[in-house]
Amino acid sequence: MRRCAPYDLILANILTRPLVAMAGDLKSHLRPGGTAIVSGFLERDARRVLWAHETHGLKLVQYATLKGWRTVLLSR
Repeated sequence: MRRCAPYDLILANILTRPLVAMAGDLKSHLRPGGTAIVSGFLERDARRVLWAHETHGLKLVQYATLKGWRTVLLSR
């Protein structure tokens, strides 16, 4: 529902490649001050996912790792 964007909160639980590819779209659909929770990728891919989102102006707030899987909390 793009017509309802921008959103206060976006959740994405998908693999590394789609997360990296959609980083710009995620930012454009997230309102200023909004939050994104991104997960579903391995800890070893965290730098790549984070870099893609930071390149589009999102900032890391917090992260968690559970059994090798990473979740990051980002803000716009």
